[in-house]
Amino acid sequence: MIMGVIKRIVAGFFAGAFVGNTIAVISSGMLSGGEIRVVSEQLMERCGSEMTALFVQSFFSGLIGAAGIGGMLFFEIESWSMLKTVLIHYSLIQITFILSAYFLYWIPSPSDGLIMVALMTVAYFVIWIIMSAVYRAQVAELNQKQQELNQKQ
Repeated sequence: MIMGVIKRIVAGFFAGAFVGNTIAVISSGMLSGGEIRVVSEQLMERCGSEMTALFVQSFFSGLIGAAGIGGMLFFEIESWSMLKTVLIHYSLIQITFILSAYFLYWIPSPSDGLIMVALMTVAYFVIWIIMSAVYRAQVAELNQKQQELNQKQ
């Protein structure tokens, strides 16, 4: 059990670091007119070097991934309602993202921060609705198979 939790958190950390840096590279090229930077100028100034800034950015991106994937363990707590689970998971992701994004200078202004929160909220709930529909279909299929098996006996 504990090893499963650790594996998910570590996998989430590395996935988050990879995705965060990939998004940083892609968005820097798009926003700067073609000049690709892995980390922002502000973060490099804060950290003193590009290598240190890249390490810091990777660490915080990893925390976001670890919160998202590791936080999915909340969905396995059967005594919690779905609403409680979703709100706690969503809050964990949002808080981790906002604090990390603020520290990494990903959000230049408070209005940009509000836009990011709104976009993440929409994305979170769209994904949740899609996944709920997929799981409901899987449960319906399993119930149908169980019913067929019971009728054969």
